[in-house]
Amino acid sequence: MGLPTGPGVTFMFTDIEGSTRLERAVGSAAWSEIVARHDGLLRSAIEAHGGVEAAHRLVEPRLRAVRGALLEQRVDALVALRRERRDRARL
Repeated sequence: MGLPTGPGVTFMFTDIEGSTRLERAVGSAAWSEIVARHDGLLRSAIEAHGGVEAAHRLVEPRLRAVRGALLEQRVDALVALRRERRDRARL
């Protein structure tokens, strides 16, 4: 089955808050089981709704890229708003 395309595609990122601290608290073996359970629950929910897990990996660099893109969009929106206000003031 190929990956879906089009406007109905959704990307989902998850994070276990405090994961480094939690792994240290429970130990690596128990942590691996916790993460496997987390991943299994998500996978089941995705599949139950007709979704596909396209990639599963640590995504910190990708998250930075998404944050950067969102920041760029916000800057673009602010620049456009300021131009609009400037143009209105000239009228």
